[in-house]
Amino acid sequence: MGMTIIIALVTFVVGGLLVWFVMRVLMKSRYDAVIREAEKESEVMKQKKLLEVKEKFLHLKADLEKQVSARNSKIQSVEAKLKQRELNLNQRQEDLQRKNSEVDAVKENLAAQLELVDKKKQDLEKLHQREIEHLETLSGLSAEEAKERWGDSPAYAQSAKKTGAYTSADWARIHAEMQAVYGGLASCMEEGPASPRAQALVEQWQSLITRYFYDCTDEILIGLGEMYVADERFTRQIDRYAEGLSIFLRDAIRLYCGRAEV
Repeated sequence: MGMTIIIALVTFVVGGLLVWFVMRVLMKSRYDAVIREAEKESEVMKQKKLLEVKEKFLHLKADLEKQVSARNSKIQSVEAKLKQRELNLNQRQEDLQRKNSEVDAVKENLAAQLELVDKKKQDLEKLHQREIEHLETLSGLSAEEAKERWGDSPAYAQSAKKTGAYTSADWARIHAEMQAVYGGLASCMEEGPASPRAQALVEQWQSLITRYFYDCTDEILIGLGEMYVADERFTRQIDRYAEGLSIFLRDAIRLYCGRAEV
């Protein structure tokens, strides 16, 4: 009886231990399964979160790249405009420098031309003055005296207007023609003042005065002839070509104008 109780107790204990062991094994297995399931769910959630984060990152990255691209495009556009503006400014500066250079060249050329014009003007004035002095020598009167004598007359005004435009070549031609008339008259003095050649030379002399100085009417021409003899300065200048030529010219003029008193 006691043995039976002991066996029963032992059996109970062993059975209890066996049940505890089996329960422990079962509980550990379930725990492990729960842990694995939790880990699996955790891994799934982790992957899901990672995917969500990755998608969000990709979206943010795409938005950022779009913003960066738009900003870069804007910057490139601004840079292109600035570069074009710089090119335009450089072109305008080059054009301005070229125009300034052209203006400077024109100024230098104009200054050189003005200097040349001034020099030519001075040369012409000197030549004009020399010709006037030469004519004064031929006539025996200075320009001041001629103005004082005939300054108020139409003939003087006409002469001043004509002679004011003469060049050195004009004065040289006039001088040569005057000398040719004086020389021709001197060469025909022996023929007399009424000779055809002397009369032709008087006509030439009147035409010369009319052409180069003023309208020389017969009345003016007679007055000139008288002055050639009455004024010793004219007499001295004319008689340089031949002694008594001034009287010969006066007489030839009288005959030419129909007032012969010789």
